[in-house]
Amino acid sequence: MYFPLIGRIVAAGMLIWALDDHPYDYFTFLRIIVCCVAGYCAVLASEQQKDPWIWILGGIAVLFNPIIPIHMSRETWRVIDIAVAIVLLVSFFSITDLRCRSAFLAMYPHSQFLLITF
Repeated sequence: MYFPLIGRIVAAGMLIWALDDHPYDYFTFLRIIVCCVAGYCAVLASEQQKDPWIWILGGIAVLFNPIIPIHMSRETWRVIDIAVAIVLLVSFFSITDLRCRSAFLAMYPHSQFLLITF
């Protein structure tokens, strides 16, 4: 139920951690995680009819797909990693699983101001 929320936090953390030097396998695993999280969130955006987010998250899923990897320089990937981490965290406030939002509001009824809808 909380996959879209926790998945974006984990993916953003992994993207920031990717700025350091790691073995190639880490970046392959990163592609799998980011592609799955962005793809799932694009589906949620589609269900909520948030068209700009569908294109943004769908583009991220295509960019990070592990089957046909896109090769760029390390410096370019660092900029992309930071930008995608920011986008995933910003989308956290706009796109949520509606069941998760209801559960969150049931647990914290005075936190309505935290759930910003674009």
